[in-house]
Amino acid sequence: MRKILVIEDEEAVRSVILEMLGAEGFNVTGAPNGTIGVKLARQEKPDLILCDVSMPEMDGYDVLSTLRADPLTAVIPFIFLTGRAGTGPLREGMNNGADDYIAKPFRQAGLLKAINSRLARQSYNERQSKQEMQDLRLNIAQMLPHEFLTPIHAISLASEIMLKHKDSMEVGQVQELAERIHSTAGRLQRLI
Repeated sequence: MRKILVIEDEEAVRSVILEMLGAEGFNVTGAPNGTIGVKLARQEKPDLILCDVSMPEMDGYDVLSTLRADPLTAVIPFIFLTGRAGTGPLREGMNNGADDYIAKPFRQAGLLKAINSRLARQSYNERQSKQEMQDLRLNIAQMLPHEFLTPIHAISLASEIMLKHKDSMEVGQVQELAERIHSTAGRLQRLI
């Protein structure tokens, strides 16, 4: 069940949104202001945040910039709700990192479409990130045996030479092989 945080200072509007989203099967939480909303976003890590722009204490732009600055909440889809008219507030919200902007009053279908669209994009991004991480793990797993075997082979070869020819080797040769073993062991240690 997807979790949505609704940050809205008007209790009647917040209640309607919470009820509507709850009826659609979302797990919803409401916050009466931006300060509480930021706190809840950090605690609950919702899948999406709906936030009013004009609120006392901390307005929606401050909420957005605070959440975008926090690595725990930076990528949560964020949709502004506002009664402000014009493209100025829209542009400001989008420039600050909002994912969408819905004007009040809004229709239920429009709000749900925006929410589902952002959640679908978030799911796609998460799948892409997981795939990239899996590809990276696979590349590392394929590369590591070679990276481990090369120094092990060099150590084995140098020590074998020393064992076979210990009686006939000069001190300089022994020193050279010992240094090679030591530096190769250091390379292996750094790799590990």
